[in-house]
Amino acid sequence: MAEMYRLVPLLAMCSGCDAVFGLDVAGDAGGDAVALAHDEDADGVDDALDGCPHIAGTTPDDEDRDGIPAACDDDDRLASTGTLYSFAPGLAGVTPLQGTLTPEDDAIVLGDGDVTVIALDRMPTTALVEVGFEVISNQVEDGLRDQPWAEVGVHTIVRSPAANEFGNACYYGRRSGAEPSGYLDAYEDTEALGSAVPTSAVFTGQAGRLRIVRDPTRVDCQASLADGSVVASSGNVRALGAVAGAVGVSAGHARIRIRYVWISAAP
Repeated sequence: MAEMYRLVPLLAMCSGCDAVFGLDVAGDAGGDAVALAHDEDADGVDDALDGCPHIAGTTPDDEDRDGIPAACDDDDRLASTGTLYSFAPGLAGVTPLQGTLTPEDDAIVLGDGDVTVIALDRMPTTALVEVGFEVISNQVEDGLRDQPWAEVGVHTIVRSPAANEFGNACYYGRRSGAEPSGYLDAYEDTEALGSAVPTSAVFTGQAGRLRIVRDPTRVDCQASLADGSVVASSGNVRALGAVAGAVGVSAGHARIRIRYVWISAAP
């Protein structure tokens, strides 16, 4: 898919936030209602106190004792820091780098243009990034665009957009044509690293979690979809020395609802 045009400039957004938007209620040990600032995975633990705030019922495995369970840690042998970005109307500074962004009660919608991109104020060398998404509409299938693809992407490093240096990225999407097909692609800048095919080519209405894990030697991509299917792809990458950039999320030729972005990064 090197022919696809993906522009990912930079934006500092919601610096260091721990996602305290909305109001959830859970019960304490005595049965009384306890107000939670936000509980993304609805497990009764406030996001600010939850080591894995977007996945309920994770095991307590935490080899490096950094407070982040292994299921949500980029490297459970090395202490990491975790940041959950959730979104609500009126969040200052939420401006798309390209395309259209629409706030909802507890999410943002990317789309209504060729490509919509946001970026977050993190510059990790080693990181795990997960994006909770839902595909609202596919502009190719809707007849609004003539390009034969639509996708959601997650980017761990954007170094120099002017030079097409997008770092590592994973794209989950759907190609149209006589026989529509789904794909999960791993990329280093414009170089394809690996590709896998989901069990279903359905894209519109699809929801799930898109994950990328990267370090200076590899990039692993995984899409865990609401229908229970999981597709993964991985490849070797060239070692990156001085890394500068930001974590990004993109929607190409589709309207994508983003509920959260979770980043765990090692120093």
